[in-house]
Amino acid sequence: MTRQIQPGDSVYGARPIKRERRTKERVAQLDRQILEVLTADHPQSVRHVYYRMTDPRLPEPVEKTDKGYKAVQRRCVELRRVGRLPYNWLSDTGRRGYFVNTFSGASDFVRSMASLYRADLWERADYKCEVWCESRSIAGVIQADCEELAVSLYPAGGFPRRIGPRQSIP
Repeated sequence: MTRQIQPGDSVYGARPIKRERRTKERVAQLDRQILEVLTADHPQSVRHVYYRMTDPRLPEPVEKTDKGYKAVQRRCVELRRVGRLPYNWLSDTGRRGYFVNTFSGASDFVRSMASLYRADLWERADYKCEVWCESRSIAGVIQADCEELAVSLYPAGGFPRRIGPRQSIP
C-alpha cells in the first residue's frame, strides 16, 4: 500500500540544476596558471598542481573539492593533447610497466650490463643516506635527483609508524 501525500507534507519539487561553468576567459586563466607552475618546476603530479591551484590569491583559484581536482585534471589532459604541456612535465608513478630484458646476443648483453655499472658514491660515508617521502606522487618529482646522487628513495604512502634506530617493522 502506498502512502498518500497529505496537506502540510513537505514535498520536494523538481527544479532545474544550475551549474556554474567557467567562461572561456577563466579557463584560459586557469591554463596559464597551470603552465606557469609547471614551467617553473617540473615534473609535478597532477595532485600537486591541483593543490597549487587552490591558492585563493590566484586570479582563478579552484575549489578544494573533487570537482576542483577534476577541473585541474581535465585542463592538464587538454593542455597535453593540444601540445601546450609536455607529457614529461607531469609525474605519474601510478602506471608503471613491467617488461623482460632481452638481448640480441652475448655481446649485446655484455654491453648492456657494462652500462649499468656505477661506482658506490656512499661507500666511505659515515652514514647511509636515504630519502623518505610521503607518497609515490612526490617520489616521481624527486626520483631523478635521487638517482643522480645515488640515494635510495622510499615513498611511504599511508600512515607509516616511526621507527627508531634499532627497531624494525614486524
